[in-house]
Amino acid sequence: MEKKINDFIVFCMEIYKSKKSMTGKEVYELFEKYGVLNYLQEGYEVLHTM
Repeated sequence: MEKKINDFIVFCMEIYKSKKSMTGKEVYELFEKYGVLNYLQEGYEVLHTM
C-alpha cells in the first residue's frame, strides 16, 4: 500500500510541477511547507479515485 501512496504523491507533484513550471525540489518544499504531502497521504483512499 505504501508504494501506491508514494506513486500517487509523485504523480500529483509531477502534474503540479508541469502546470506551474517549477522544479521538483520547489514543489516538494512547497507541498511540505503547507502540509500537502500529509494531506495527500492521509486522504489517499478518497483522493486517488478522483
